[in-house]
Amino acid sequence: MAKRLNITNQVFGRLIVITPAPNKGRYCRWLCFCECGKFTMTITAELIRGAVKSCGCLQKEILGNSTRTHGMRNTSEWHIWAQMIGRCTNLKNKSYKNYGERGIIIEDLRWFSFSCFIEDMGLRPNKKLTLERRDNSRGYSSENCYWADRFQQSRNRRNVHKIEHQEEIKSVAEWCQILNIKAGIIYHRINRGMGPQAAFNKSVVQLATLDLSTSDGNP
Repeated sequence: MAKRLNITNQVFGRLIVITPAPNKGRYCRWLCFCECGKFTMTITAELIRGAVKSCGCLQKEILGNSTRTHGMRNTSEWHIWAQMIGRCTNLKNKSYKNYGERGIIIEDLRWFSFSCFIEDMGLRPNKKLTLERRDNSRGYSSENCYWADRFQQSRNRRNVHKIEHQEEIKSVAEWCQILNIKAGIIYHRINRGMGPQAAFNKSVVQLATLDLSTSDGNP
């Protein structure tokens, strides 16, 4: 069980901590009273690092104010921005465990304003692009974000298989694009024990095409 830090009566944003609440797994939770008159429960770490500042009313005000001031409420850019805010700040958001809970925050506080977000990022050049972070260990800011296509986004995921070749570390997808080699062949050769240097050699890869058409038990 986590050791509880006593933060009773302390104020965090719009919340004042009232009393300890039942733990959530290994996390210590607190019953808090919000300025708007509602009660809410949250964990110590979220209060201390500023991820939770209200019962949820602050987020609604931010979204509402952005709607009134910029007139872009129904645009895809607005929805992308709202989803970014939600997964970093809303404990009930289905993606929160992969973002806010991991410490991924809105680094640039200006970005809590949609107008500032659009001022920095601009409109998407085309509708196929999504918001992506250059460094997945960091949060959202103008220096760490860009509009990415699906290929750029997929190769930047945390679980992408990285391989060192020619003194550089890239994903298999990146190496295949650079060397003009099919990913299926590369994975096939690596899974059979071949090292990256040999697997990425074109003459060897050409032979691998024959292997892909036969089972391991056949010559």
